[in-house]
Amino acid sequence: MMLIDENDEQKHASVPRDIILQFDEVLKEGDIIHHKNFNVSKSNGTYRPIDGEYMIYFKNDTIVKRLDDQHLPIPRHIFSFIEFKDIPTRWQNTKILTDIIGKLKAITEIEMVSKRNGDTSQKRDLILENIWKNITLAKRQSQKSSQITDGTIYHVANVLRK
Repeated sequence: MMLIDENDEQKHASVPRDIILQFDEVLKEGDIIHHKNFNVSKSNGTYRPIDGEYMIYFKNDTIVKRLDDQHLPIPRHIFSFIEFKDIPTRWQNTKILTDIIGKLKAITEIEMVSKRNGDTSQKRDLILENIWKNITLAKRQSQKSSQITDGTIYHVANVLRK
């Protein structure tokens, strides 16, 4: 989950599956909350939603309270846009997720890919087009995705599924 603090900084937070129901009623999208008794650790995973060095981990004794004043000047959303032409430079960067806005032109068949830990995961390529139609191709695309030949330039984004 993503949290935004009073300094307009995003924080990546996680609740373990075995205690998630304990926070189900108090963690609502858009609410302003106060939380205490949590752990902070180095963020070392892949496909993270932000490029933060640390991550918040809720615990069994973490206390979360919804503030009465829901009109504090804390933004509901923060975006970190990059130029569409720069998206292909991120295709091998598994550290951070890249949000993409574009028109979906094609979806390739699912293929199995190996993870660093030896597990496998499903992957498919999405062919996207932005409003200016001036995008470059990413280096990795499947045979099916390269069959689109209507003269428009596309970008291929990789999506991993569990």
